[in-house]
Amino acid sequence: MKTSLLTLAVLACSSISLAMQGAPGSGDGQDPFAGLGEDIARVRVTFESSQAPWTPADGFQLASELSSRSGTDLTLDPDRSSQHRMVFVNGGDRSAILDIDLVARAFLFNAGMDGYRGENDTPNLPDRRRAPLVARQILESPGMLPPERQLELAHIGGLNMAVHREDGTDDEYRKLVTVRFERRAGDTPVLGPGGRIIVRLGEDGRLRGLIRHWEKLEAASVDAEDKRTLLEIQQIAALQLSMIALDAVDKKLESAELVYFSDGFGVMEPAIHLVAQLTFVSPIGDSGREAVIENPYDFYIPLLRAPMAYYPFMEDQGIPEPPRD
Repeated sequence: MKTSLLTLAVLACSSISLAMQGAPGSGDGQDPFAGLGEDIARVRVTFESSQAPWTPADGFQLASELSSRSGTDLTLDPDRSSQHRMVFVNGGDRSAILDIDLVARAFLFNAGMDGYRGENDTPNLPDRRRAPLVARQILESPGMLPPERQLELAHIGGLNMAVHREDGTDDEYRKLVTVRFERRAGDTPVLGPGGRIIVRLGEDGRLRGLIRHWEKLEAASVDAEDKRTLLEIQQIAALQLSMIALDAVDKKLESAELVYFSDGFGVMEPAIHLVAQLTFVSPIGDSGREAVIENPYDFYIPLLRAPMAYYPFMEDQGIPEPPRD
């Protein structure tokens, strides 16, 4: 019985895989796997964390530095803190918080929104040219700026406040500027919850928020036999697509790209990031007409036969997160 089920799975997988190599692509007949085999062959390393956890003393020092830079008083909340986590709050502003993961040496800091709720633009916000420079200066001060070769400016945005009044008038006010940095691994994109720094700036470039999830990593070699082949990746992709969105009338794989997946638990390893387009048809009331709805769907396939990273699909399968000790 097991042999029969395995054979059926491989046959189904192979037929869908062949279909994906033709017309789907990005809608122009291109093969979404084109060039991926060469990319896989070039993979030589994976990465694991080499850093020791922070101590509670490190946590208090970080809270002191961020408090000084932002002008926000922070006090440890013992009820929300634990062996591996320290949470600091501000008694006068519930939106202010510093949440530290001692094991991952990661944290989320929000200086609070007191003083930013009025119907006015925040004065002297740094512009798009100056904001990344100010953000880097803030990171340099506590020694949290990664090596330049690893750092990539990913986005400059902001936080605005929209106001709708009873008289029907609307306004939008610029409150904060946000600068996002992501990890770079040569020419290979890095995706996942790890490897990101987000700096939020207020008036005159004042620090108003900071998220840092950036592990110090060391490389380990990867041999050819450690990696899945292109054919195996295609078969797994086809099987995955066959198992999701059973009510979709069409499924097209649009891209398959080699990336490094940083799981936020100290592992950054090679993976294939795939994006598919799912098409659904839904009736429009009693009109007899139908609406066509297209939704993107993305997922990862670990390149390593014995992956160490914690992927999103593992959470969906009920696999617990790695232990925090």
